[in-house]
Formats: sequence, C-alpha cells, structure tokens
Amino acid sequence: MKTALILLASILVLFSESRSQWTQTNLYSKRISILAANDSFLFAGTTNGIFRSEDNGNHWQKISPTSKDTSIFPMVVMGNNVITPFYSSTNNGTEWERHQILNFAPTGNLVVKDSILYIGRDSSVYYSNNKGLTWKKTGSSLPGGNTCYTLTINGSTLYAGGEKDVFKSSDNGTTWERLGRALSYLGSGTILQLYSKDSTVFAAYGYGLYYNNPSDSLWKSMDSVWGIVRGIIQKDSVLFVGIDGYELIYRGSNNEKKWNSIRLKHTNKLSVVVGMVRKGNTVFVATDAGRLFYSSDEGNTWEESKNIGLRSNTSVRELVSCGGTLFATSVAGISTSSDNGLTWISTEIIQAPIALYSNGSSVYALIRSMDSIGRFGPSPYDSLIRTTDCGATWTTLKTDFKRLGIKYLAECNSVLYAASENEVYKSSDSGRSWSKETNIYFSKGIIAMTTEDTTIYFLGDKYVNIGTNRGKAWEIILHREEGYRRFYPISMVVKDKRILLGSYNEGLYCIDTTRDGYGYRKIVKINDGKTAEQFNRFIVSGSNIFVATDNQIYKSTDDGKSWTIIDSLLPKYKINTFIAHGSALYIARGTAGVWKYENILDVNSDENPESIQDSHILCYPNPTGNSLTIDPTGMSFNNAHSVRYILSNSIGEKVMEFEQNVQKCTVEFGELPNGVYSLTAMQGVRRSTVMVSVFR
Repeated sequence: MKTALILLASILVLFSESRSQWTQTNLYSKRISILAANDSFLFAGTTNGIFRSEDNGNHWQKISPTSKDTSIFPMVVMGNNVITPFYSSTNNGTEWERHQILNFAPTGNLVVKDSILYIGRDSSVYYSNNKGLTWKKTGSSLPGGNTCYTLTINGSTLYAGGEKDVFKSSDNGTTWERLGRALSYLGSGTILQLYSKDSTVFAAYGYGLYYNNPSDSLWKSMDSVWGIVRGIIQKDSVLFVGIDGYELIYRGSNNEKKWNSIRLKHTNKLSVVVGMVRKGNTVFVATDAGRLFYSSDEGNTWEESKNIGLRSNTSVRELVSCGGTLFATSVAGISTSSDNGLTWISTEIIQAPIALYSNGSSVYALIRSMDSIGRFGPSPYDSLIRTTDCGATWTTLKTDFKRLGIKYLAECNSVLYAASENEVYKSSDSGRSWSKETNIYFSKGIIAMTTEDTTIYFLGDKYVNIGTNRGKAWEIILHREEGYRRFYPISMVVKDKRILLGSYNEGLYCIDTTRDGYGYRKIVKINDGKTAEQFNRFIVSGSNIFVATDNQIYKSTDDGKSWTIIDSLLPKYKINTFIAHGSALYIARGTAGVWKYENILDVNSDENPESIQDSHILCYPNPTGNSLTIDPTGMSFNNAHSVRYILSNSIGEKVMEFEQNVQKCTVEFGELPNGVYSLTAMQGVRRSTVMVSVFR
C-alpha cells in the first residue's frame, strides 16, 4: 500500500469545509435496455453500463468494461462469455477486452449461430468468428435497401427484419431472399422484433404481431395481441410477448388463435417492456422504469425482484424523511431507503404522487386514481394514502378527493392541510374527511405552504397569511404593495418567526416586524452573498437555513443575513428538491438521481472543526477517480497499533481489505467499478464508516 503525506487540499467550498463532499446515492437513472442470462448470472444492459446479478435480480453489481457510463445495446451471453459490439469478457464480466473499432453504431441486435456472432448495421449484416474481437461484412446487403433492425436464428437459417420485409438466408448471410409477402400491405410500420419457433416465423410490425409458415406466403395477424412488441421469448412450448404500455405481456403459442394477457402489476401506461430473457426455468421481464419481474411456472404467477442497485428512478421529484427512512418519488412511484441512500427499494405505490408530506411519524401521498386494470381513467378524483411503517404498507384514507389541482400537503396542530392554486382544505381526522377553508384570501394563487411550531403560513402572489388555533384565526401579515411589483415570490421559510421569501429573479427578501401605514409588515431585501437569482426551495436544519437555486445550494448561519455556497464536485443538473435527513443533506438533481453531503455537521455546525474530526475518518477527494487519501488521525486510535480498513460495495460485498498505521495514506483503486462504497476503519472496538463514491 502506497503511503504518502499529503497536505490538506484547498477548501472545496467557500466556507472552508473540505471534509465533506457531494456523493451520489444508489438511486440514479438506469434504464434497462436489454437482458441476458447464463446458468449462473443475470445481466442487464442499461443506460449506465452493464450490471450483473447472481440472485435473480434482487441485488446488482456494476461490471461495465469502462468507467464511462454508456448505453449498452446490444449484448449477448454465450456460456461465460459476455459480448457487446465493442467489448467482450470470458469470465462473466469480471475482465474485459476491447474489440476492433467498428466505426459504426449497430442498428440490429446480436445473435449467435454455431459460435458465430451476427449483428446488423444499416442494410448490411456483419459477423465475427472470434467472439467479437474483429468483424467482417457478410455477402450481399438486404434487398431493396432495407435497414436491418432485428435478427433471429432458427437452425441453419438466419432471418433479418427491415422496414417492411422479412428476409432469410441459408448461407450465413451471403445471399438473402424475402420471406413471404411484403408486410407493407398491412400498413406502415417497422419490423422491430423477429422470432422463429419450429417452422413458424413471428414478426412484430407496427402495432401487432404477425406469423408466417412455409405453407403460406401471407402474413397472418395474432388478433389477440395488440401493441408495440418489445420482446419475444420461449419457455418449453409457451411463447411470451412483451408490449409497450401497462407492464403487460401475452402468453400463447403458434397453435393457439387466442393468447392470454397477463398483467405483471397495476401500473401506469408509461411503463414499457424493454427486455425479456429465460434463465433455466425462470422467465424475466424488465420494464423501462427499472422494474424486474420473474415467473417460474410458465407465467401463471409473477414476482418482482428487489432490484437493489439497479432501480431506475429517472428524475426524482420529491424527497421526504420519516423516522430513519428516506422517501423518493419519480415517474416510477415511491422508493425508500433505510440506510441513508446506500440502497433503495420500490414500494407498492407505483404512481407518481401529486403531493407528498411527512410529519415525522407518517407519510401522506396524494396519487392519481387508476381503474381496475391499472390505467389512469377519466375519474375526476385522486386518492389520499398514508404509511405509518416507513413505506412497508399503505392505507387508503380517501378515494374521492376531487381533482382540484392539489399541490401542497402540511400538518399543524393536528390539522392536515391540502392546498391547490386557489383553495385550501383542512382535515381534523388525518385526511378521512375534509372541509374548505373560507377565511384565507388569495388574489390569484397559493405559491407555498409551511409551518413552524403551532403556526401555519400560506404564501400567495400578493398576500402572506398566517394561521393559529387549528386554522380558526387568520391574519394577513404582508401585502405586496405597488412598489414591490417586480418582486415575484416563489418560496418561503420561517425560522424563529422570521419569514424569508425567495423570489423568481430578485434574490431574497425578509418580512420585517415593523408595519407600514396600512398596518402590513414591511418587506426588506436581504441579498448579502447572493443577488439576482431564483430561489426555489428552503429548508431549516438546526441553527441553519439552506436554500436551493436552479443549480446551487446555499447556507446561512445568521438567519438569512449572509449566504455561502455548498457545491463540492456536484454535477451541474437542475435541483428538483432537497432535504436534511439524519446527519446528511440530500438533493434530487435532474436525471442524476439523489446526492448527499455525507456529514451535515460539516455544513451546519459552528463547532470547532477539530471536535468533528474526533469521531470520523477523513477521505478526500470524494467522489474520487483512481485514488483516495485517508486521514484517521482525528480518531482516538492507538498509534502503537495498525488500523484495519474494509471497503465494501453497495450490496455489502467486501472488495478490498488492508492494514495501515495511524497516519494518512493513499489508496489506489485501479479498475474498481464506478459506484458507491462504504469504507470502515477498525481498531479494537473503535470504528468509523464513511461512504465513498468512485466515478471516472
């Protein structure tokens, strides 16, 4: 182990805190594009590289050939060989070899025939007889200038699908002839999937599934299968067809005229079946929302894999904390983490919540109602649900919540409030019954809602209302006068009765305790540290206030009088939302998932830094690329003995272990895959664990 004395780097944030940096949690965008399997492993090609699972998709490990997160399609598995157009592995993805550069992006999938690989590109088909290391073009191109979108093999015959025709070759692609009549007579479309079973060829064309056999040149429709077909696989005598929308598949055979439809789970129509694979006696189906379902009884029953490490929650909309659990919402529904973002699991709520609120012991969600088969129907009502066990189970409180554009939920004095743009409703029985609040006036709409102690605050475009006594007494405390017309409030926070307002483009304001000639409180601009920016959301944590703009997080330790930036190695994506949870600050950033500042004491405490170091090892830079500097000197370790370090991946597997004296050292990570790891330093009964992110 290489040891180096390294001076502490320059400050990474404006207020001199180099001990903590932003790191990515395990909830970030991974859209599955293809599934593959052998006897030992399940493989997933995603928009963020290749992942591998050895427990039927419950836990995943990233095994990408490069540190760069690239989209993986296509991919094929032959025994222990994992092959993509540009890389291959002979040991299930543990080690990779770079292929000859193809100088093209494939348009078709990878198939294997007698250990020879075939791939489509434009109107040509290429082959490799050395597991993808080099590629050569087969004989003639597809007739009629058809682009090769899909390939399949049955026995000695190679089939290719184009825009309107299916072609076959009996000489490994040297020559091609059209199979049956052109599919264009059925209407417009593109052949996206091909499958051959016995003597029958199935083609996914347009919004249907068609079949052809040697006795008839015509293509015939499987009338009971409707939709854009995304995958076709076989298990024994049964065929499974996955389609676009509702996480729906069909089951049947070429001997059946009517196929059975199978609903994997009640979900919204945005969910698309994107991958299907058979592993032994188990059939796996993946959706673009990152969900993975499997069946071991020919599709009679289906279970969902936990998918820890591979959950796709593309753009996180909202974050809340309840007890020791984090809740994150996206188009895929609600996911939870009980280990501070290390792993995330999906809940039974698969609709994207309209509003989400936590009071510390319960989480409320307002969701769009669906019909009996999992579609968003014409019903004018939403449903209010609640969990009291950290998302394990949910109780429906009200199914006829009229669709009024509710955007905000909050609780004050045991009264639950729901606010739309122009109306406020309240409930005194935890959301089971509601009444309209008639004593609040807004000229156009409600912009924000927050609480402090026994007071609830509503922000409108011209008025700020406060309420006490269970909402029975209300006061207008601010009227935005003519002179403040350029001030457009969009966010609000209250700390120690001090009300701060964030504007659209004029920075920050504070509602003063003094009154004007009309009896309203005055508004004062407070832009020390920041001027003309859009301040979207506030949170209060301890003695500090945090505020998010589109691209930055700022902190104030003096109730908003001055502000400093918190942005150490944070990717430049739009900030959707952020919260404080436990000892960390969490943000949802565009499609980059959830990021955290690992020790909020570093950013919200006025303690002497030396006292903080007494309970934590220091690691920097974090995130890191190829090396990490570790400083255990702030711990109360015995200098006469060594410290043992263990580095584990996101599913708890040990990937590195070493011992070192109680001094700074530099660890070289080499080819360690990108991801989030836990580093534990141990000496006797004393230990310290920090999260480390590796991104190159």
